[in-house]
Amino acid sequence: MTVIDSRGSAAGYRFGRFELLPAERILRVDGQPSRLNPRAFDVLIALVERSGRLVSKNELLELVWPTLIVEENNVEVQISALRKLLGPQAIATVPGRGYQFTLLANETDSHAGPREDRVEQTALPRGNLPAQLPPLYGRINEVVALTRLFERHRLVSVVGPGGIGKTRVALAVAHGLRGRYADGVWIIELASLSDPSLVVPTVARVLGQGAVGSAAALVEALSGQQLLLVLDNCEHLLDGIAAPISQIVARAPGVRLLITSQEPLHLSEEQVNRLNALAVPDVHDLASALSFGAIELFVARAQAADPRFRLTTENVADVIEICTRLDGIALAIELAAARVPLLGVHGIRQRLHERFKLLASAGARISVPRHQTLRAALEWSYALLSVEQQTVFDRLGVFVGSFSLEAAQQVALDQTIDAWTVLDHLAALVDKSLVIVDEGDLVRYRLLESSRALALERLAQAGVIETIRSRHAQAIADTLAANDALEGPQARTQRIGPDLDNVRAAAIWATGPTGDRQIAIALAGATTLLWDGQGCNDEGDRLYRKVELWVDSNTPLRLAARFWDAVGDLRLFIRLQHQAEAALRAAEMYRILDDQNGIFRALMSAAEKFSYLGDPVAADQALTRARPLLDPAWPLWMQSFYEQRLGVFEFFANRRPEAARLHASATLELSRRAGERYMEDVAELMLLMSDYALGNFGNAVRRGREYLQRQSPREGAWRLSIIMATLGAALTGLGRLEEAEARLREALPRLKHATGSASWAVNHVCFLLARQARLEDAARLIGYIDTPHRAQTIVQSPSQRRSYDEAVAILRTALDSCRFEQLRAAGSGFTEDEAIALAFR
Repeated sequence: MTVIDSRGSAAGYRFGRFELLPAERILRVDGQPSRLNPRAFDVLIALVERSGRLVSKNELLELVWPTLIVEENNVEVQISALRKLLGPQAIATVPGRGYQFTLLANETDSHAGPREDRVEQTALPRGNLPAQLPPLYGRINEVVALTRLFERHRLVSVVGPGGIGKTRVALAVAHGLRGRYADGVWIIELASLSDPSLVVPTVARVLGQGAVGSAAALVEALSGQQLLLVLDNCEHLLDGIAAPISQIVARAPGVRLLITSQEPLHLSEEQVNRLNALAVPDVHDLASALSFGAIELFVARAQAADPRFRLTTENVADVIEICTRLDGIALAIELAAARVPLLGVHGIRQRLHERFKLLASAGARISVPRHQTLRAALEWSYALLSVEQQTVFDRLGVFVGSFSLEAAQQVALDQTIDAWTVLDHLAALVDKSLVIVDEGDLVRYRLLESSRALALERLAQAGVIETIRSRHAQAIADTLAANDALEGPQARTQRIGPDLDNVRAAAIWATGPTGDRQIAIALAGATTLLWDGQGCNDEGDRLYRKVELWVDSNTPLRLAARFWDAVGDLRLFIRLQHQAEAALRAAEMYRILDDQNGIFRALMSAAEKFSYLGDPVAADQALTRARPLLDPAWPLWMQSFYEQRLGVFEFFANRRPEAARLHASATLELSRRAGERYMEDVAELMLLMSDYALGNFGNAVRRGREYLQRQSPREGAWRLSIIMATLGAALTGLGRLEEAEARLREALPRLKHATGSASWAVNHVCFLLARQARLEDAARLIGYIDTPHRAQTIVQSPSQRRSYDEAVAILRTALDSCRFEQLRAAGSGFTEDEAIALAFR
């Protein structure tokens, strides 16, 4: 009962061992007043009073510090103090959203008698649920959502892979609903049953209905009751329990059923709630790591095994890596954490490639047998598949990360399993939670890493793993290449980007000792724009260098043309002459094949690379040859593509930023009309560089910041890194040196990875050093820039020249000419790495 005091507020709250009296500013623990600092007490009151919802950090700041401006970490400090007193599960953190008080709070009457009397007057709820549940980590949102779903529907299934935590979530929901059902809340564990005919007698026995042998008799016994029934671990009994459950729903209106299973029942009355894995952080940040359920669970289990264990800056990266590679699966994380006393966190991480041996014999003794090792849990699920489903599952194990339906069909089919049958089996595997669906603009599928390890083990045991790897490599090459020739660059990067890990795995096999050189050529030729979209053009270059040794007169002409086209198109600035020649070679092969679109694309690549080399004659020849091929029937983005290359030509080859700016503006207009964001972005890049080259530092800073705000860190990595570098230069021009240095420091490694060289930014770094009065270091960098040892690298563009001229002007004013020349000579022998190391020690 809630008692309202004279001020109209609740008199107090009780939760477990704790009693909170807001008016008296007292928190009692086991009846004794606790020591709690005033701010923590205010945070607790704010959370308890809002226990039904999330409370954001900003809201807490306004409630607890209404008249003060304080750092946000003050909230985290008080939350930490409360968790130490109340327990780690008392307050849940929902990353990026806020906090929620999770202990069930009941208002208490401060005028009632002693606690013991009040407890004796409260009837215990009926049922067989444990009085106290173990802590539940990272599941507050799921429990709240599932509870709301269950309040609206009488039959709800919690579905997910084995070991993900379905039972604990279901029990948490059931525990929260105790007292609402006159005839109780009951859990029936079905994992040990092998005969579906035993389900009805087992349910009847647990409910005290005696020797009920038929579903009809059980339904009759339940027809007048009000109860919640939790049927746990049903996946192996679905055929036997579907009919009784359907009868209960139809004829026992007071009964509600909560099911846990790896597969839905497929009843019309059923609401399916698929349970996701525990959240794992993307970055190795100690401050926020414990707000993620997977990390919280690992730490709790590790501390249970070794009370000395703590999450620290030294081990947080290893813990995050472990939880990531275990897919956030609760069972796997618990088994791994149990190994901490023996192996330590780093030792566990190093041995994850042997996960079935690592995560064995570490389970709790009270666990059901299939949860005592990771292998047992997976083999339980695997055994429920048909022989053909097992075959398809095994073959899907060759994929790394997600995969498309088309690639799955190509890998899994054979003489007895056609493409449509693969589709049916894939649907069944999704249903049984052995394959996960990644929904987005393009639906893709994936196996959890532990499931994949089991599938690969089965392929190896069957002696077919090399055959399946060959199919996988061919399938990835085919699915990447299978596109409309007029597919826009944005659509292509979005389509093929998710296959980067599959390309890596396929390339390792295809170029290895047991691989296939023709598949390797086809695979490499199908990766146009992949490396740039994922920010690793240097990786693409390494593959192309290896494969091009095998491209000869015996290579099918179409494969050879696509390969040289990919080499010519790569956004790499260390082999520009080679790339230009490769593009021209591809254009000639496309001419023989009478592929007008192919010729046009290859000539566009050649024009770009010759422009970067500062060769206006060769660049103009490529553009002149390409212009008549531009078909009005082609998509509008192709016209913007041509305009963009004209801008590159004017900027790099003719060194006319004003003219380049006009073409960039035309490119931007056309690409916006075409809805082609990739071309919009490259136009924005040219406008930014032109602004800077023309000395419009303010415009360049504004444009650069706007670009970075809307751009994903992985999208268009070469553009992103060049924009960061140019923004750093523009900030230098405005005298904002601290921000400029931060931008340039961030840009350099990105440039190296994305383009193979950080040379694009060296001029801008030199300008910064000169403005920072690091005059001698800047003079040495001038010597590095002036030395013609960077063969086949990009010509000094107008934007780079702007930084160079600004730096030299400062140096010639500040240093005498003799000293300047000495320092410049000293820098002439630098390597790129030495130049960068000098700049940013």
